[in-house]
Amino acid sequence: MDFVINLEYRSSVPVYRRASDAIRKAIIEGRLKPGQTMPSVRDLSAGLQISRATVLKAFDDLQKQKYITTISGSGTYVCDPLPGEMFEQNLQNEDVAEIHPVSLSEYGQRVLDMAGYQRRRLEQLAQLQFCGPPLELTPLSKWRQLLVRHCKLRDLAHLAHAREPLGYPPLRDALSAYLHRARGVKYSPDLLVVFASQQFKLEVPARLLIDPGDLVAIEEPGYPDARMCFASHGAKLLNVPIDQDGLDVSYLEKISQPIKCVYVTPSHQDPTGIVMSLERRKWLLDWAARSNTLIIEDDYDSEYRYGNEQLPSLHGLDPAENVIYISSLWKVLFPMVRLGFLVLPKRLLHPVFLAKLQTERNLPLLEQFALTDFINDGYLEKHIKRTTAVYAKRRQALIQSLTRHCRETVVLPFETSGMHLLIQVQSRHSDRRIIDVAAEWGLSLMSTELYYSGVSEPGEFLMPFAHLDEKSLDESVRGWAQFVKS
Repeated sequence: MDFVINLEYRSSVPVYRRASDAIRKAIIEGRLKPGQTMPSVRDLSAGLQISRATVLKAFDDLQKQKYITTISGSGTYVCDPLPGEMFEQNLQNEDVAEIHPVSLSEYGQRVLDMAGYQRRRLEQLAQLQFCGPPLELTPLSKWRQLLVRHCKLRDLAHLAHAREPLGYPPLRDALSAYLHRARGVKYSPDLLVVFASQQFKLEVPARLLIDPGDLVAIEEPGYPDARMCFASHGAKLLNVPIDQDGLDVSYLEKISQPIKCVYVTPSHQDPTGIVMSLERRKWLLDWAARSNTLIIEDDYDSEYRYGNEQLPSLHGLDPAENVIYISSLWKVLFPMVRLGFLVLPKRLLHPVFLAKLQTERNLPLLEQFALTDFINDGYLEKHIKRTTAVYAKRRQALIQSLTRHCRETVVLPFETSGMHLLIQVQSRHSDRRIIDVAAEWGLSLMSTELYYSGVSEPGEFLMPFAHLDEKSLDESVRGWAQFVKS
């Protein structure tokens, strides 16, 4: 290896972070080239004199930043192109577009107008570890066993082209049973639709429901990708404030113009983490029934709760079938599972079926087979229980360190769910500088700027805790806090 880490230097920055920084520097400087196979974990562990677990954590960090990628059964490689090169290529493409303009549709022009927003969103997601779980907690060995089980079957007819655009029926049955147990979502499995990615599950309802100029209600602050999806289809966004009980339904009551749909994250409001109260859920459902408005319930981050009892989903409380329930297992099983799914009112099943035939007829079979077994054999709920215990411990350690070192400068949240905290930092320094110094101390921060339609809250950040190293956490928070106070 032609890069080294001086572990004699008594830095308070975690070893895995120093290893990650050194490898990233080797990639940027060209000593590890795009497309090149990475040295093995064993070789890096021996060469750098650090544990294999530390190397794996450094790899996890680099994968989140899109510097390396792992191909199952093949190995780990330097990404080609690298993150910075992707942005450069996009810039070059924009220059070419100016020289050779293309007559885009109105939709295409709206997407093009969001280029700057998309770029900032990608940069922010990198700061938030791309919202995924730490790889060391991922049940890869069990997943490998399940994949091998289906690849070794003598009768391979099950791997032939599947005419199931709504999803593998046994998986739909398994997901339905799980959602009934975990979220109180009661419905026929025929109404559950599987999508190849967790992002596309929102795109199809948006295409089917929204015409340019339609009014769509969304939380303020709210999930940026949903805002972007609806805006790309020409929706007029109604930014509805939230309070300690969730979406302010009284605000909706005052709107005279017809509202096509309401997008809401009641289980873990994004980004505040507020859980919509039971009374507010019933009020929203009553208003939707009276106004004949569909609700899109994104059950975002509902798997991880710390202390409070889980409330039933809007879908589980709705007798009028006005709720489209959407969810995924991204936060639980990334990078193994990218599938998303939604549960539909009966009247929308046929349009969605036809839309799937046009846009996403085929789904990854092996992923569906493995996930079916993973759920039916009880591994999903065991994994959620195990990781909840780990995240609860890391969350509590972070709160204790912030309370100990930042009592005067950081306002802590009240949310009791999810994989990050929403914090308010009071400092003379810029948000950009606060984020950069946090990274130097091995802490991830992301500004909530893009969650607001207008003026954002200065000093407001999301702080993930799932990836934290508890051993070095307190020292990292202390070092960062000294800067914030300076």
